[in-house]
Amino acid sequence: MQSIRPLLLTLLALLLFSACHGKYGDASDKRIADEEKAELFLDKARTLIKAGDFDAARQTIETMRDSCPLALTCRRQGILLMDSIELLAATADTTMDDRDVRVKFYLKKLQHDRAELFGK
Repeated sequence: MQSIRPLLLTLLALLLFSACHGKYGDASDKRIADEEKAELFLDKARTLIKAGDFDAARQTIETMRDSCPLALTCRRQGILLMDSIELLAATADTTMDDRDVRVKFYLKKLQHDRAELFGK
């Protein structure tokens, strides 16, 4: 049983390694590291959006862009998230005269960016 344990641990490590590579194709180790780091920023931004803190969510995405330059997949997701932030902020802003124009613009931009990213 003890001789099987190292083999199982090795197989598990290989599966985890291949899962990371599978998620980002044949990306370099540096890019995978940036993607994983960027995913944490995106999760934080989503949490801030749910809390209604749009400024902090924007800042989190900008920080992700600056600190994870190789995270191409997450940066694309960040574009969609930023569009969503702007749409929600425009919807919540009742004092702006151009609120309806901003909402329509960000709805259209979000649809366009989704189609670019997901091909839908």
